[in-house]
Amino acid sequence: MKPILTVKDVAELLQVSTTHVYNIMNLTDFPVIHVGRRKLVKYTDLMDWLEKQKHTQST
Repeated sequence: MKPILTVKDVAELLQVSTTHVYNIMNLTDFPVIHVGRRKLVKYTDLMDWLEKQKHTQST
């Protein structure tokens, strides 16, 4: 897996639409990296965020 993911990469990984990924990236706790108009995320940060979401929803 690439260390830095684009919106399209995240959508493919999570099997959701790019629109849904943009909505997720607008959440305050999501670790998005802004590079100009592009939105990117580190793979490890995405995995950590997903793990936190799993624990948040189970409590």
